[in-house]
Amino acid sequence: MLAFQPCLEAKALADSQAHSAPVRRIAHPAALFQTAQVNRAPSHRLASAADPTDPYIIAEATALNNDPNKIFAFVRDNIAFQAYHGSVRGARGTLWSMGGNSLDKSSLLIALLGAAGISAQYVQGTITTAQEQTLIGSMFTAPSRVVGCIPPGTALADPVNDATLQTAISDHYWVESGPSNTPMDPSFAGA
Repeated sequence: MLAFQPCLEAKALADSQAHSAPVRRIAHPAALFQTAQVNRAPSHRLASAADPTDPYIIAEATALNNDPNKIFAFVRDNIAFQAYHGSVRGARGTLWSMGGNSLDKSSLLIALLGAAGISAQYVQGTITTAQEQTLIGSMFTAPSRVVGCIPPGTALADPVNDATLQTAISDHYWVESGPSNTPMDPSFAGA
């Protein structure tokens, strides 16, 4: 009974003041969070999806000795290809997740090259069905062994011929860099 006594007294006090004191509204917690975020000074604002001044991008370019060949090889060989529409991650998100579609991989390449002092730009076009199948196939590793038996008549997945995946990557992006606009496509192994 004693544990509830302070709560009952507080409620009685609140009831007695309900009609005599003005109501004080307290902001919703989400509004307080937004206010705190607005008033906080950021250490770095991203200028674009391919921001070469991002400290994480600068650090990675520096780790690659600001060498355009090493930068290209890093994005091509270490950033996994993933199928989705549009720019979702940008350069930093692609670097952190170590994966992205052709647009996000191109954003990372442009940002790293920019951090190294090399001009670069996006190029957009379409690729052949065979190239689409190659990219989709790169997302799936071949099984090292198969255990069990698949019943006859079971529909098997065929991701390289999946229309949804092919549509997601039908718009393809790559990069042209330097004064001679050298084409660089980090989405294809061996490019």
